[in-house]
Amino acid sequence: MSSNVIPLKKRHYEAASRSTRTKNWVAPASDANTAIIDPAIIRNRARDLVRNNPWAAKGVSVIVNNTIGQGIRCQWQAKNKRKAAQVQKLWKSWAESTQCDAQGLSNFAGIQQTVMRSVAESGECLVRLRTRLAKDGLAVPFQIQALEPDFLYPYKDGVLENGGYIQRGIEYNAIGQRVAYYLYKTHPGSTGRYYSSFGDASFSRVPAYEVIHCFRVDRPGQERGVSWLAPVIFRLRELDIFEDAFL
Repeated sequence: MSSNVIPLKKRHYEAASRSTRTKNWVAPASDANTAIIDPAIIRNRARDLVRNNPWAAKGVSVIVNNTIGQGIRCQWQAKNKRKAAQVQKLWKSWAESTQCDAQGLSNFAGIQQTVMRSVAESGECLVRLRTRLAKDGLAVPFQIQALEPDFLYPYKDGVLENGGYIQRGIEYNAIGQRVAYYLYKTHPGSTGRYYSSFGDASFSRVPAYEVIHCFRVDRPGQERGVSWLAPVIFRLRELDIFEDAFL
């Protein structure tokens, strides 16, 4: 046998080997959605770490600050300079004030930071686009509402008569396009008086054109997002336990 010939066994990927080192390595061939069948468990653990673990809190903070910074800044231009100045003034009145926020707490940059934080920490964020009435007194009759992914009602499933289907609270048409979202009327984790008047099962169907579902798509066909802390959740938890035991 020539010394230049590589044995067949060594031509394969080591990652595909079957040996004593890999006998306990369970790697199921699940699709993107089966792999994150219950994102609530992951996001709740991630949130707990961000609340109590300084490394997790710092990591999410760095991601938000480096991604969003001061947020999207707009400079309107038009052939008619007067019209461009009017639009720029209108944008400033809306985006650089709390008028753009349905809760009336943040400006446009603040909303972007909130959404980015939710995506990194919880894996996803729902953004509702709210049209308002002229009598509401806003510079622009439109507001943005950032919602945690908990608002998505995950128990709505089934096949529809029109050929579409509903899967984990998201409605699709016959060709797989998102048509609507089924959202809780209040946060399911709320203990406030307003929530108790609705009950656990109170939700509504919201058209997809009124919702932006923000999450990082890691695999084709992925429906939901998963916390960016997922790969390090157990390691951070074990470090916490180790540090407590050491102290």
